[in-house]
Formats: sequence, C-alpha cells, structure tokens
Amino acid sequence: LGRLGEKAANKEVIKGLLAALSDKECDVRACACDALGRLGEKAANEEVIKGLFTALIDKECDVRACACNALGRLGEKAASEEVIKGLLIALSDQDYRVKKRACDALRQLGEKAASEEMIRGLLIALNDRDSVVRVHACKALIQIDGKRGDVHIMNALVDLFLRSDSEYYHFLWNHLKNALYHSETMIILKSDIVRKLEISLSKRHFEEFLAMPTHKFVNALLKTVDVSWMPIVIRAALYQRNAIVVWNNSIWVYGSGKPKEFKCSNEMKNQLVEAFSGLGKELRGVTFYLK
Repeated sequence: LGRLGEKAANKEVIKGLLAALSDKECDVRACACDALGRLGEKAANEEVIKGLFTALIDKECDVRACACNALGRLGEKAASEEVIKGLLIALSDQDYRVKKRACDALRQLGEKAASEEMIRGLLIALNDRDSVVRVHACKALIQIDGKRGDVHIMNALVDLFLRSDSEYYHFLWNHLKNALYHSETMIILKSDIVRKLEISLSKRHFEEFLAMPTHKFVNALLKTVDVSWMPIVIRAALYQRNAIVVWNNSIWVYGSGKPKEFKCSNEMKNQLVEAFSGLGKELRGVTFYLK
C-alpha cells in the first residue's frame, strides 16, 4: 500500500494502516509506519500524525526508527510542537538507527519548523559516539541553517569538519566553502575555531580556502579585531602572491584585481607588521605556500 503512494491515500486505507500500528508483531507495526510515510502529505491528518507520534515510543527500535522516517516524509504538515519534541527525544535513543532517522525527520520538516530547541538538539547530536548519527545531524543542520548563517551552527560545523575525516564529510566542505566565501560568515567564527583553521591549513581542502581573495581575510581580521586571523591573512597572501602594504592608518591589498584599502588602528597595524616579521623565518622553507 505504501508503494502505491498518494494515490492509495484514501480514508479506508489510512484506517487500516492505523490499526496495523497496534499489531502484536513489531514487523507489522514498522511496515505500517513506513507505508503511512510513503503515502505522503496527502495522508498527513491529525489521526495519522498522532498514531506515528505514539509509535515514537514503541518498545521496538525498528518501529521507532520507521515512525521517525514516516513523520519526516509527511513534511511540514507534521511539524507540530509535539512531534518536534518527540523527535528531539528520539535523538537520545539508545539505537543509532532511531537517532539517525530522527535527524533526517527534523531536516525534512523544513527550515520553517526550525527552533532554538531543535538546533540545540542537533548540535548535541554532532558529538554522538556514532559517526553515522554525526553525519546525519550535520546534514540536518546544513538544511536548517539555510541562509541564516547562525553563529552556533557555523562554528559547530567548522569544528566538526576540522576534527573529522575530511573525505567522509566532503558534502560539508562544499557547504562551508560557499558559506565562508562570504565575509559575513567569516566574522562569526570564534577565536578557537579560527586557530584550528590555521593549524589545519596543510590539509588538501584548504588550498581552496587559501585561494579565497586575501582581502576577505583582511576584512575578517579588522571587523573582528581577532588576531587569530593574522596567520591566515599572511598565509593567504603568500599563497596567492598578493602584497599587503601598511601605510599610515590603512592596509592595502594588491594582487587580486583592483587594490583594496582598509582603515585600521595603529595597534592593529603594528600587530600585523609584527606578525609578518615573526612568521617570515618560519615560512621561508615552506614551499607549499610559495608555489
């Protein structure tokens, strides 16, 4: 019945599937959840949502996982406070499959359903002991964040990428690369995350990061007044063979199109000059940045 899709979503079929949610066999209950989800938004009435919500606390993990999956497939019509709360509780389930499906369901409910509580739950799931759960929580946060540029989500996603196998999270790098290209995203990164970025610049993916216009890194440095950006500014300039000129109370960036001028304080100007001098000896033998 589920495979027939929305065409099978009549009252009689739905009534039969709801009755199957109470079957004594767990396989039947799980398949009933799956079928209701496959019927799509057309089947997303109050009775169906209530039945699937109840299945979230079934004693069998397969049923709980299928209930999460079904609620996600019903889309925004299922995005009630009660359902979201149930899915957030499912994020703490003992079975990784339930947690994975709960992440997927929260992602499918749409950006409009996103709340601070939902984001907090998914951020916690980013640190789950199971890598599959972390991946699915990551995908959910990317979907939920959309164009928001939420400070907590962005910092958590960058941190996850830096401490994980980058090949496993290739989809995350594509998201971060596009997000970090915008100066507005760079300036919300916390100091400890920026320092981790600098330490990780030898990773293959970060050639693309260093290839971003140098003036964007200079802008992040001056907007945040965070000296953690200085090593990245220097490495990006060297990698791109750009020149950074400090003159009076301005910093000029040459080499990437029209020269860019940034006003800066005497203190920041002196710190930048000192940073260039201090890293000069260190970077002389590093051919990676001078190719």
